[in-house]
Amino acid sequence: MAITLGNTSNAGNPGAVTTYNWLHTCAADTTLLVVVITGSDSAIATDFPVTGVTYNGAALTKAREFISGLGTGVSVWYKINPTTGSALSIAVTHTGKVTDTTGYGVDLKGTNTSSPYDNYIEGNYDADLPVTVNPAATGSIGIGGLSSNHTDPANVSVTTGTQIAEIDLGPISSCAYAFESGGTATIVWTQGSGYGGSAVVCTFKVATGDISKALTGVYATG
Repeated sequence: MAITLGNTSNAGNPGAVTTYNWLHTCAADTTLLVVVITGSDSAIATDFPVTGVTYNGAALTKAREFISGLGTGVSVWYKINPTTGSALSIAVTHTGKVTDTTGYGVDLKGTNTSSPYDNYIEGNYDADLPVTVNPAATGSIGIGGLSSNHTDPANVSVTTGTQIAEIDLGPISSCAYAFESGGTATIVWTQGSGYGGSAVVCTFKVATGDISKALTGVYATG
């Protein structure tokens, strides 16, 4: 069995908000819904922390949240066996009003349904500093987000892995994924020299073959 992607969605640019929502339809046979939230704010440590995420009113579980000293943050949440069918609401609540925030929904098939969350990579960086490397399970998928201080979407890209969406909030937000292959699962975001930001990537296990192996890394280069 292998993990496959179902539907994806995003909140667009909701503006400066504390709470917001958007519609997402989980495809038939979805075993896991992953929600990635990114934000940029002058008081990021006070405003950004995500106090809750729901899908169709049901609470998600936080996998990992990282808040950087660069005014950016990323938070990753998940829901096992979410409701499938017609468009339903993903709702996000921050601690305070975040100047630039958005969210992405990604549903998956074939994930472990007892303990799907595997491990994570996180870091704040400039164009020359790679994010920390951590283990990932065989057959897993890495999904995560970048909150960049760069304001030109043409200069922020995913060069390894697959970008789900990029949103111009003023600063740039991106969500991407990569499948484990040969014991590695790599996402590389590239941004222009001299710009900072933060990234979190979480890996989620396949329904079978949950054996930990090395994850090569998430890098920011320029």
